[in-house]
Amino acid sequence: MAGEGIYWSTCQWRCFYTADNALEYHTQKPVELWNLTCCMDTRINTITRVAYIDDPTIMAWELGWIQEMASFVKSIDSNHLLTVGMEGFYEDSMTEKKAINPGYQVGTDFISNHLIKKIDFTTIHAYPDIWLYGKDDSTQMAFMQRWMTSHLIDSETIIKKPMNFSEFGKSSKDPGYSLIARDSFLNAII
Repeated sequence: MAGEGIYWSTCQWRCFYTADNALEYHTQKPVELWNLTCCMDTRINTITRVAYIDDPTIMAWELGWIQEMASFVKSIDSNHLLTVGMEGFYEDSMTEKKAINPGYQVGTDFISNHLIKKIDFTTIHAYPDIWLYGKDDSTQMAFMQRWMTSHLIDSETIIKKPMNFSEFGKSSKDPGYSLIARDSFLNAII
């Protein structure tokens, strides 16, 4: 275990992000996960020489294992916000909301994940051209409007935290892609 802590502290953790490794570390090596978080949270920016924990240009940390890590990250870094960083799919906490999802479930829960006390704000992502592949622009736009409105209302009324629309896009590789359609999409969400 000590050797792996040294490995993580060199910040060579790119292999962590493979599905097999992430699952292994989550289920079998929680101590190493804590070490990874410490490494990330005390790392020095090689350009500015400012510790990440003190860096005012970092808005927030995103967590994958929320309940387990939120209190810990807040205990070592009170200078930054903390959020979930997931797409925003609805699950079992409010089953009637599942109808807003793009037609499939992924096992995350927008409501319960963001109700965790140490989470400072909600986040959603949206890739309607991927989630609704093959659907026309008006169908994708209608989905986007429902998606944004539902999450904004839930953030304000149920979760009582501000919302950040942190990832969205429309791929130029989509059939029928045009700059006009992309700009219309971007203007609708900005």
